[in-house]
Amino acid sequence: MNSQKVALTQIRHLLKRDDLPPLTDWSLAPDALAYILSLIVDNKPANIVEFGSGASTVYIALALERVGSGHITTIEHSGRYAIETQNMLEAYEQSWALGIKANAI
Repeated sequence: MNSQKVALTQIRHLLKRDDLPPLTDWSLAPDALAYILSLIVDNKPANIVEFGSGASTVYIALALERVGSGHITTIEHSGRYAIETQNMLEAYEQSWALGIKANAI
């Protein structure tokens, strides 16, 4: 798990923030998340489509904020999770970056 701690340090450095949402058992592993965030920072995509929402959505929004542009569309199976993600984005002042589509699948 030491590599995961290193990845969390990389994420904090990449996003230039220490106040990040906690990652849970349902979240992307820190090393996978660090890789995705580095792709965002390096490639500056205009649009990102994400399947499933949560802490990773906030991290992606923070990476887009760092590069100065971009939009996330998240396809979420649960209206409850969509609301929780929206609330988390608002808590981190990132609701500008998101469009959530929540439908039962």
